[in-house]
Amino acid sequence: MSLRSFVIVVGVLVLLFVFGLAGQACGGISSGTGFVSDIDSIVGAPSLTTDDIELVQGEPSCITGTALVIPARGSCTYELTTFLDRRLVVTPTPALSGFTVAVGQQGLVTVRATFPDDELRAHIERKRSMVVNTELSLFTVSCLPPLGNLNTCRLELAD
Repeated sequence: MSLRSFVIVVGVLVLLFVFGLAGQACGGISSGTGFVSDIDSIVGAPSLTTDDIELVQGEPSCITGTALVIPARGSCTYELTTFLDRRLVVTPTPALSGFTVAVGQQGLVTVRATFPDDELRAHIERKRSMVVNTELSLFTVSCLPPLGNLNTCRLELAD
């Protein structure tokens, strides 16, 4: 290995180390604040909007304006209709206090958040099956309210 190659490799490693430290200083990689949020908005998948999805299963009110509205102790299944992957970001609001929301997509880990402690960030993949030549871009959002609360989960989609 030449000296030039060595210097480039070491430079890249130092750069990755500095970005990692900066991410931790901003509250962690998944905190969505400051420097990390700025980088994520540039290199990450675009934010999910209600224009990017269609309701596949659930009540018609599962999509209301710019929000996903999930019935208490229920779920809604959506299909991603865009060409690119999207990221679902939901910021906690006082109305969601005590609610647990889960986002699942076949073949991916289910992401769960309990509000107001967590921020929900889930990657929704655009999938295509070469075997059956169909789209498999379905994802399900479910809502578990605190005991005795039968309100719906209104998830305002963040930018």
